[in-house]
Amino acid sequence: MRKLTNLILICWIACALSSCEKAQIESYQNDPRIHIMSGSGGRITAVQYSFAIRNSSVIKDTVWVPVRIMGLADAKPRKINFQVVSSETTAQEGKHFSLTDYTMPAGEYKTNLAIVIFRTPDLQDTEVKLQMKLLPSEDFEVGVGTNLDYSLTINDILSKPDNWDGTLQSRFGVFSKVKFRFMIDVLGSEVIQTITTTSILLNELLYYKQKVRNAWIDYEQVHGPMLDENNNPITFPA
Repeated sequence: MRKLTNLILICWIACALSSCEKAQIESYQNDPRIHIMSGSGGRITAVQYSFAIRNSSVIKDTVWVPVRIMGLADAKPRKINFQVVSSETTAQEGKHFSLTDYTMPAGEYKTNLAIVIFRTPDLQDTEVKLQMKLLPSEDFEVGVGTNLDYSLTINDILSKPDNWDGTLQSRFGVFSKVKFRFMIDVLGSEVIQTITTTSILLNELLYYKQKVRNAWIDYEQVHGPMLDENNNPITFPA
């Protein structure tokens, strides 16, 4: 009898949960909502972007903000209201960033919202902030919780890597911003991130060292001595 009672209780709870879930789904069908998606590292609330480790030729880029609906897809595109929070933003629209009209494509449950950002001279010594927020639109209410705000900081500040005085100085010589910028342009941002933030095999590091040195030799044959930001000659160890 006791086992039967427990079984009935379990069935009753399952039905109750199912009914609750069904009611929730139906409510989202009638009242569709939208929120910023969580990434692999958890909720996305703040992102920092630096042009500093990008090639000098990169003058603009696009940051993508993933959003998802709560409810069903629709046969027509639906308007997404993603707005700048002026009181918390120091970046200037048209100078540091540009936005567009945002929609959820027909038949889709999620999409990416594009923020185009620009590399401007002032970012070399100043960091700017863009604060965005999802707001209700004619097609969506906002989701429940805190996945509505998005903060993006942008800079082009080139700083000395933490491991330069150890591993890198013995291979590339004395640090300067001009030298490091030259290395970024020669090796690319992916390699730079690898050699400045992770352990790397010696033979790989020696390969990158020689690649940079060869490029430096070629540069000086065409342009003459390469000078750093303090007008000192730049050299790379043999």
